[in-house]
Amino acid sequence: SYSFCTLLVVKKEEKNCISMESVERAPFPWCGTAAGLLRNSVRSDANGDRLPGYAAEEVREVRNEIRGQVEKARDLRENPHVDLKADGDFYPSHTVLCEAALRNKRILHCYTNMRREALCDAYWQVGQNLPTHTLSALSPGESTFFRSYSSLCSAYMEALSLNLRTNLYEPPQVTDMIFVRGLKDTSFISAATLEEVKVCKGKFFVVTQEEATILMQQGTVEPVVEGCMNT
Repeated sequence: SYSFCTLLVVKKEEKNCISMESVERAPFPWCGTAAGLLRNSVRSDANGDRLPGYAAEEVREVRNEIRGQVEKARDLRENPHVDLKADGDFYPSHTVLCEAALRNKRILHCYTNMRREALCDAYWQVGQNLPTHTLSALSPGESTFFRSYSSLCSAYMEALSLNLRTNLYEPPQVTDMIFVRGLKDTSFISAATLEEVKVCKGKFFVVTQEEATILMQQGTVEPVVEGCMNT
C-alpha cells in the first residue's frame, strides 16, 4: 500500500468529490507556508513597506514542499499497481498533490513578482542608489535583478539623451486646447502629455494654445476656423 494516499479520506460514494473542507481536514499541508508568506507580504505592502526582508527560509520551505508534492505525484503515476482513473481509489490523492504543487507555485510567483515590481518602482523613484535598509532586505537574486534592470534603463535613456526619471509627475489639466491643421508631416513631444504627437499634412488635431503658437511659428500647422473642419 502507499501510505501517503491516506492523506485524503474519501468514502466510496464520494470518490469524485474533492472539497476544500475535506482537504483542510486531511493531514496534508495545503500550501499553508506559501499562503502565510504572501499574506505577510500584502500586509507589509498595505503598511507602506513594499520591500520587507526577503523571507529566504519560508521560500526555501515552499520550494521543498513543491518538490515533495511533485515527487509523490510522480511515484503514484509510475506505480503499476495504482489506479489513477477518475473512479480509482488513488485518484483523489494524486489530484490533491498536483493541485497543491500548482497552488504553491502560483503563490510563490506572486510573492516574487510583488517584490520585483517594487524594485522597478524603487529605481524610478530613487535611481540606482537604493537606501541601505532596502539593499539589506534583498535576496542575492533580487540584487542581481535590480542591477540589470537599472543598467538597462540607464542605457536606454542615455541612447535617447533623455532622463525619463525627471518626468514622473501627473501632467496638469489642460483647458486651452485648440484645433489646428498639419501643413507637413512631422512629430513632436507634447509638454502637456509627455507623449509623441504625430503631425500629418492636411489632418486635424488638438494641441494646447502654447504648443500651437510654437508650431505655427515653425510653419508646421495652421489654426482651424470654426466651421471649416470638413474642408
